[in-house]
Amino acid sequence: MFATLLKSRLTGSAAGIALAAMAALPLSAADLDDVTFALPSSTVLPYHGFIFLGIPAGFYEDLGLDADVERIQGSAAAVQLVASGDVDMAHIGLSALIAAKKSQPELPVKAVFLQDIAPIYSIAIPKGTGLASPADLKGKKLGVLSLSSGAVPWSKAYLAKEGLSEDDYEIVAIGSGAQAYSLLKSGEVDAISFSRGLSAALEILGAEFDYYAPDEPSGVIVANTEFLAEHPDVATRALEGVVLNQTFMEINPEAATRYFWDYVSKPAGISEEEALSQGVTYITRTADIWKDYKDTSRDWGRMTDETWTGLMEFGPIAASFENEDALGDFVSSLYTNELIDAVNEVDLSIAEKAAAE
Repeated sequence: MFATLLKSRLTGSAAGIALAAMAALPLSAADLDDVTFALPSSTVLPYHGFIFLGIPAGFYEDLGLDADVERIQGSAAAVQLVASGDVDMAHIGLSALIAAKKSQPELPVKAVFLQDIAPIYSIAIPKGTGLASPADLKGKKLGVLSLSSGAVPWSKAYLAKEGLSEDDYEIVAIGSGAQAYSLLKSGEVDAISFSRGLSAALEILGAEFDYYAPDEPSGVIVANTEFLAEHPDVATRALEGVVLNQTFMEINPEAATRYFWDYVSKPAGISEEEALSQGVTYITRTADIWKDYKDTSRDWGRMTDETWTGLMEFGPIAASFENEDALGDFVSSLYTNELIDAVNEVDLSIAEKAAAE
């Protein structure tokens, strides 16, 4: 597979020599370039496969990469891990990067790929509560994964848009899964603000929600700027791996779930059929916020200034700049499309064929 991937980068005799050499000499660990991702979650779940799936499925190795994934709680912490150079890239919320760069303008981190083109977070109100909209949460408790979750600033901005001040409600950390479900069922919290995948976990347990969110992007992959400057090809191949991972997951969520079991473990205490159904639910619910691999009308990962300035929480931040030039410089510091043209040259048929096997 690596031969196919590399062929798109080489032409003529150079391609022939390189491919012949690879056929004769299989890749070893020494031949691979290291790249480390961070996931802003202490628990890896099936929908995180857009980052990790290329490890058990072999996409990263076939791209000449030795990929590793570290887990850390929350987008804010993930930004700092990238800034320190302890990891090369991370998936985080747009709002987390905006907040980090506003307080630390020289932070060596930039968004390089728009992953979540629709809201990853939402206000989820259980059906049958009598609460008809987020505005009805006045005097209520809103549950989040943790107080470091990107859902916290997102929820505050969204509820402000709905006419609530921060004194009108309380945000409380409730964890996830069975723990969160128990607190929700007992009435300890009135609604939740979770990512798509974590909300799906509660649906699997039996919860039913009405969801509320504005129509805007929510998640990006960021890179350390020194890593980006020194190893642009490694960063490009890492993002090509993300594209292949996501394409595979969209086509065959069942096979992607089994790769999750290979990478982490198969859930204990339930049948294989139930575990497979849960994994597919995680993946398909989250895939709703990704680019459809069949949609050729938009590029993978491309951003514009409006990607950032159109966010509901960006208004107050924009107003804090003294003039348009200063605001423009800030927006430019948030992202780059320098890898996007090359990333969009990836051969999707590799993932399509793998998913069909």
